[in-house]
Amino acid sequence: MTAEALAKNLKVGLVDLDVDCPNVLQFLSNPPTNQKTDTKGMHPGACGNLQVISLAFELPKGMSMLRDGKWRAQMVNEMVSNIAWDPIPNVVVFDMPPGTNEVHTTILQYPDIIGAVIVTTGHPASLEDAARAVDMLRKQSFFSPGYPNGVPILGAIDNMSAFVCPKCSTRTVLFGKDDVQKALGIPVIAQINFVPGKGVDPSHFEAVAGLIKKKLEEWK
Repeated sequence: MTAEALAKNLKVGLVDLDVDCPNVLQFLSNPPTNQKTDTKGMHPGACGNLQVISLAFELPKGMSMLRDGKWRAQMVNEMVSNIAWDPIPNVVVFDMPPGTNEVHTTILQYPDIIGAVIVTTGHPASLEDAARAVDMLRKQSFFSPGYPNGVPILGAIDNMSAFVCPKCSTRTVLFGKDDVQKALGIPVIAQINFVPGKGVDPSHFEAVAGLIKKKLEEWK
């Protein structure tokens, strides 16, 4: 959804690096269907300003990916370096799986990362996983000298943070307290409300897109 918000004003590439359980297409309001691979590389599926690379295009629903860590690292390198973008995007968004495995350590060795956005709910289990991701990003100088102070963390998205009653506008926090910022020690850049029938309110991703565009301008 962040990639779609960015694509309103920029040419955007979206790479689904959840190579074990690729499902980024399910979160797009208008997912493309025409990804292909040939001798020139992987050709993204495209919809307007958004180009998408995902194994979900090729993997039948329900099929598991029984692969080891070496394969994951090789696939990440393939999905980063062998894409036939047309046109070249202004920014590429990498959708990452939970955890701190070979997928993360491989992609974080590339030097041109503007920053990372942590997505979590306020549930203690989700916050614990998110805290590990924050710790990994801050230690990234161990894996890549390109980030002597760690990978920049733009902030956190507090996903499904609350339900707002459509009748009385009462806001009910879904997972305990509004303490994502306190738990992770990074700013919350967006609180995404839960909407029955939709899951989340996509309009709230505009704030995230705005911050990424600002960082992109600074990076240039």
